[in-house]
Amino acid sequence: QIDLTGSSIFDYVHPADHNDLLDMLSLNETDRQAIQAQIGAANQRLSSAPTTGISSASPQVEHLELGRSFSMRMKCILPKRNAGLIKNGYKFIHCTGYLKIRLTNQKPAQEQLQLRLQHQKLTPDGHH
Repeated sequence: QIDLTGSSIFDYVHPADHNDLLDMLSLNETDRQAIQAQIGAANQRLSSAPTTGISSASPQVEHLELGRSFSMRMKCILPKRNAGLIKNGYKFIHCTGYLKIRLTNQKPAQEQLQLRLQHQKLTPDGHH
């Protein structure tokens, strides 16, 4: 393990894998379609809920998690243990985790649910 606090992950990822890493940490069109389907379902639940007389001024929040699993090459700066698993100073690392999406129904200027990427968590797993 190494502490990356204050460092960019891109300092450790092989340059040829930078775009792939960005893709994994971003929302693609398939993700957006899945999120829109979830938003539609949430809107349906809100519109069909019985009126309770309680003010709905407080925003409801929902979280969505989009799974990710990918491999990338990371710079190996550890001593030469298992040197056969390292090629040109890089080792293949398998990462799994999720993008956590937070949905709110706050309506400052729009009459729809707003989408914000709140948190990203990936767990690297040494793999050869």
